[in-house]
Amino acid sequence: MLHYFAHSTEPLNTKKASSCTMTSVNIESIGKIVKFIRCRVKLTPTVGIICGSGLGKLADAVNHSITIPYKEIPRFPQCTVAGHKGNLVFGTFGTKNVVFMQGCFHGYEGYSNEEITIPIRVMKLLGVRTVLISNAAGGLNTKLKRGDLVIIKDHISMPSLGLQPALIGPNDERFGPRFTTASDVYDEQLRRLMLKIASEKGLEKLG
Repeated sequence: MLHYFAHSTEPLNTKKASSCTMTSVNIESIGKIVKFIRCRVKLTPTVGIICGSGLGKLADAVNHSITIPYKEIPRFPQCTVAGHKGNLVFGTFGTKNVVFMQGCFHGYEGYSNEEITIPIRVMKLLGVRTVLISNAAGGLNTKLKRGDLVIIKDHISMPSLGLQPALIGPNDERFGPRFTTASDVYDEQLRRLMLKIASEKGLEKLG
């Protein structure tokens, strides 16, 4: 663990510290977003699925779907990446009530950590307990080739190394404890299930 400020002798600059209160503003905004969505959707989703680039069409398989464009949701971030439709799609998928995100948000688009995580916090308050995320990813394994399918089991948090830790700002217990382990971010049971399904579908080389 790196303690960059452990031995600082400078007094606390309260003006700089107050800039971290954006999180509390976003928490207030999240409540308004949830209220807006609940006026449009009566279904309570238990599974959230975030569609990465090129996978937005997965949401087309949702039954009894209700689509809410991001642009209609007050205080909700907007997609700037080409090909991301920018919709929340609610409905049933198999036996589960689900919400799909057709398009997500990134730091390189100019969004802060607080803004990027707004959809996840909204899902939590709507009733989601399991989140499945698809994305284009890189890796350190030299055997990987472009287009390979992989299951992520760990990652290096580059924003944290750049002094943008996810834990910065006030904590809201509705979304979990202040400090939590990062050793099991990706659920092992779900990863094993994914490997089992991949094997059944003939994807033996899934990484």
